[in-house]
Amino acid sequence: MTVTPLRTASPLRTLPVAVHPAPGETFHSWTVRLADRLGVEPLRALHAVGYITSHVRHRADLTGYGITLTDPAVTEMSRTTRASEEALRDTLLNVFDGGPIGLDDYDPQRRGDTRRIGTREWVHLGTSNACPDCLRTNGNAWRLTWRLPWTAVCLEHHALLLDRCPACGQSFNAGSRRDGSLGPRAANTRPDPALCANPLDQEHRSPYPPLCNDPYADMSAETCTQPGVLAAQTQVNVLLQPEHRQTGHEWWQDLRAVTATLLTHGNQDHLASTLPGLPDACVRALAEHFTDRDQVDAERAATLAAGRDHRQASRRRTYLQTPTSTALMAVLLPHALAALRDLASLPQPVAKSGSPMPDLDVVDLLADMVQSRGHNLTTELRQRGGSPELLERLATRSGYNRLQRTTTTRRGLPTSAIPRLYPWHLYEPVRDLLRATGTTDDYARCYLSLCAAKLVTGGTWQQAGEALNWDKRKAHRCANAVTTRLNTAGHLDLIHRHVRDTLTDLPTDINYRHLADQYGRVTSIPRDQWDQAAAAAGFNLAPTAARRRSLAAWQWHHIALMPLNEWPGWQKCANPESAKEAYRRFVQQAISGKSLSHIANVFP
Repeated sequence: MTVTPLRTASPLRTLPVAVHPAPGETFHSWTVRLADRLGVEPLRALHAVGYITSHVRHRADLTGYGITLTDPAVTEMSRTTRASEEALRDTLLNVFDGGPIGLDDYDPQRRGDTRRIGTREWVHLGTSNACPDCLRTNGNAWRLTWRLPWTAVCLEHHALLLDRCPACGQSFNAGSRRDGSLGPRAANTRPDPALCANPLDQEHRSPYPPLCNDPYADMSAETCTQPGVLAAQTQVNVLLQPEHRQTGHEWWQDLRAVTATLLTHGNQDHLASTLPGLPDACVRALAEHFTDRDQVDAERAATLAAGRDHRQASRRRTYLQTPTSTALMAVLLPHALAALRDLASLPQPVAKSGSPMPDLDVVDLLADMVQSRGHNLTTELRQRGGSPELLERLATRSGYNRLQRTTTTRRGLPTSAIPRLYPWHLYEPVRDLLRATGTTDDYARCYLSLCAAKLVTGGTWQQAGEALNWDKRKAHRCANAVTTRLNTAGHLDLIHRHVRDTLTDLPTDINYRHLADQYGRVTSIPRDQWDQAAAAAGFNLAPTAARRRSLAAWQWHHIALMPLNEWPGWQKCANPESAKEAYRRFVQQAISGKSLSHIANVFP
């Protein structure tokens, strides 16, 4: 199978009929309508417009089908169909790139990329939801927004979208086949856009399988007039407008994280009671989902109780698959939006629209749900891809982040004067408290420095980490882990007060970023400096290569005040673990108990 890009000199002619994509229509829907107008099979129609150049044994692996198109393909198809290039591009899922879905590293020619996108992002790549009333009135043009799980209700007809055909019980055909690849299932059968094209026999391997052929006009959707559900869908639709749909990807990821947490840890009674007047389909969907979830949890608990390997136990990971039930999403969406509203302001387009917002107190309710199942809300959101900003706001709301800027803060203290490791003499008074939480010395000192940088900058944990030249995600993990431990132990306020009180003891004339850069380049101490250090410390050891390397690591750890494990010199060792053990022996033999100032004065 040869897929675009196409030949430069194409013999294809302009089609005798013109079928332009309807506004917001999917690529697959347009292909089916075009094939019907031409009186040919979908594969022949795709060949006629220049999307493919050939097909083998009645099949075509349409790489990137409905997701993206190359520029040469768009140009060729525009010429043959007389449809504008802009209209053709608007039929593809990549119009949501940067918004509800992320396709930055998607390559349709790379094997497995399509499957990976289907796992990583919440999008229906091979199926679609549908509003039968819309199909009856718009000439059977399927809307692109139906391919997103965030579209659960048709606001025009106040109806829940159908997520499967009532006749055959399968998800509506939108291009996927039995093997998971993309492309029309009934690719070699002349289509009728008004009939369901799902194959009735999934195991039937003929290129001409029998089809469902149930008319869309005979299908009916359940009415939904619940105000909270309609308000939530209104807000989502604002963000899916062409002018906004390629922005706010991080916000959409946070929405997904909250929704997945509700799916995993939600309580049926609580979710249903907060939205009175839900359609019966929504109530049934809630009951089915949580009954199934509880059954999986019970099976897992039984497996672990029997002493079997945990890998043999069932494990539900709802955040790794796109929700398929529109009735379930209709209930979850208002709760997820309300949670994000409480943790942060709504996206600007929604705020300007003036659309109503369901009055739901979700954050505390969700935290109680998660805690009742023995989990931590912050951890659950992090595992499901919640942004550092979302976790930061949650920690502040939960009382885990009470480190606020006060009048005692040294506003004139440069962040370069704050080391990555809080000075030992300032750490020692609270050492026992931090050790009691299971935190190592270096990790605890990093946390105290983060607290100091956060006070000085008045920003987030991530910004504090960046001020210390520390990876912001690692900094946030450190802050969240140690803060949670201290809060559990009841020592959080005491530690934060200690940091505020000791900020005045940090000298302003030391640039620790410069020291880290300076000593990070030293991998071995010269002989003359070794002799001076030995005289100052009073040790009499042969200056072997391992010991001079260890003294260089000691400079990094005790003068530049950088974490020992991050010393660049370890990477140049043939056996880093052996080198670290040699360092520990050297410190014990030569420096342990000696005055730090005497040795440090030897080095520039």
